[in-house]
Amino acid sequence: MIGFGLSNDERRGDTEDFAPAFRIAREAGSLAVPHGGESLGPAHVREVVEHLRPDRLGHGVRAAEDPQLLEQVVAPGSGSSSARPRTPPSGCSSTPRTCLCAG
Repeated sequence: MIGFGLSNDERRGDTEDFAPAFRIAREAGSLAVPHGGESLGPAHVREVVEHLRPDRLGHGVRAAEDPQLLEQVVAPGSGSSSARPRTPPSGCSSTPRTCLCAG
Protein backbone atom coordinates (compact mmCIF):
# COMPACT_ATOMS: atom_id res chain seq x y z
CA MET A 1 0.00 0.00 0.00
CA ILE A 2 1.42 3.38 -1.02
CA GLY A 3 -1.21 5.76 0.31
CA PHE A 4 -4.15 5.86 2.67
CA GLY A 5 -6.96 8.24 1.74
CA LEU A 6 -10.33 9.50 2.78
CA SER A 7 -12.75 10.52 0.07
CA ASN A 8 -16.22 11.03 1.41
CA ASP A 9 -19.11 13.39 1.82
CA GLU A 10 -17.37 15.64 4.31
CA ARG A 11 -20.71 16.87 5.64
CA ARG A 12 -21.19 13.48 7.29
CA GLY A 13 -19.07 12.30 10.21
CA ASP A 14 -16.20 13.90 12.10
CA THR A 15 -12.80 14.21 10.48
CA GLU A 16 -10.94 13.74 13.75
CA ASP A 17 -12.50 10.27 14.16
CA PHE A 18 -10.26 9.12 11.28
CA ALA A 19 -7.01 10.40 12.86
CA PRO A 20 -6.08 7.05 14.50
CA ALA A 21 -6.43 5.21 11.18
CA PHE A 22 -4.21 7.79 9.47
CA ARG A 23 -1.64 7.49 12.26
CA ILE A 24 -1.53 3.69 11.84
CA ALA A 25 -1.16 3.98 8.07
CA ARG A 26 1.59 6.61 8.41
CA GLU A 27 3.48 4.43 10.92
CA ALA A 28 3.26 1.56 8.40
CA GLY A 29 4.95 3.76 5.80
CA SER A 30 1.94 4.89 3.79
CA LEU A 31 1.33 8.43 2.61
CA ALA A 32 -1.70 10.26 4.04
CA VAL A 33 -3.82 11.38 1.06
CA PRO A 34 -7.25 12.56 2.29
CA HIS A 35 -9.60 14.93 0.52
CA GLY A 36 -10.99 17.99 2.23
CA GLY A 37 -12.74 21.27 1.67
CA GLU A 38 -14.77 20.43 -1.39
CA SER A 39 -18.18 20.97 0.22
CA LEU A 40 -17.42 22.62 3.55
CA GLY A 41 -14.75 25.08 2.52
CA PRO A 42 -11.63 26.25 4.32
CA ALA A 43 -12.83 25.27 7.80
CA HIS A 44 -12.87 21.64 6.74
CA VAL A 45 -9.48 21.96 5.03
CA ARG A 46 -8.11 23.20 8.37
CA GLU A 47 -9.64 20.18 10.17
CA VAL A 48 -8.08 17.78 7.68
CA VAL A 49 -4.66 19.43 7.99
CA GLU A 50 -4.75 19.48 11.78
CA HIS A 51 -6.18 16.01 12.41
CA LEU A 52 -5.02 13.90 9.46
CA ARG A 53 -1.67 15.59 8.64
CA PRO A 54 -1.86 14.95 4.88
CA ASP A 55 1.13 14.42 2.66
CA ARG A 56 -1.14 15.33 -0.24
CA LEU A 57 -4.50 17.05 0.15
CA GLY A 58 -7.23 16.49 -2.42
CA HIS A 59 -9.58 19.40 -3.18
CA GLY A 60 -7.41 21.73 -1.12
CA VAL A 61 -8.26 24.62 -3.46
CA ARG A 62 -10.77 25.92 -0.89
CA ALA A 63 -7.79 26.81 1.34
CA ALA A 64 -7.38 29.83 -0.94
CA GLU A 65 -10.31 31.42 0.88
CA ASP A 66 -8.14 31.66 4.04
CA PRO A 67 -4.68 33.17 3.33
CA GLN A 68 -3.08 31.78 6.52
CA LEU A 69 -4.40 28.30 5.81
CA LEU A 70 -3.24 28.52 2.20
CA GLU A 71 0.28 29.33 3.42
CA GLN A 72 0.20 26.22 5.58
CA VAL A 73 -1.12 24.01 2.76
CA VAL A 74 1.55 25.13 0.26
CA ALA A 75 4.43 24.95 2.76
CA PRO A 76 7.40 22.79 1.76
CA GLY A 77 6.66 19.12 2.25
CA SER A 78 2.94 19.56 1.58
CA GLY A 79 1.08 18.79 -1.59
CA SER A 80 -2.37 19.46 -2.93
CA SER A 81 -4.36 18.38 -5.93
CA SER A 82 -7.58 19.65 -7.32
CA ALA A 83 -9.86 18.39 -10.02
CA ARG A 84 -12.06 20.92 -11.73
CA PRO A 85 -15.57 20.17 -10.44
CA ARG A 86 -18.47 19.89 -12.86
CA THR A 87 -20.11 22.67 -10.90
CA PRO A 88 -18.32 25.00 -8.48
CA PRO A 89 -18.81 24.08 -4.81
CA SER A 90 -21.40 26.19 -3.03
CA GLY A 91 -19.92 29.51 -1.92
CA CYS A 92 -16.55 28.81 -3.53
CA SER A 93 -14.77 31.94 -4.69
CA SER A 94 -11.27 30.47 -4.96
CA THR A 95 -9.61 29.53 -8.18
CA PRO A 96 -6.72 27.22 -9.03
CA ARG A 97 -4.82 30.35 -10.14
CA THR A 98 -5.00 31.71 -6.57
CA CYS A 99 -3.41 28.50 -5.30
CA LEU A 100 -0.84 28.39 -8.08
CA CYS A 101 0.28 31.93 -7.31
CA ALA A 102 0.61 31.01 -3.63
CA GLY A 103 3.06 28.24 -4.43
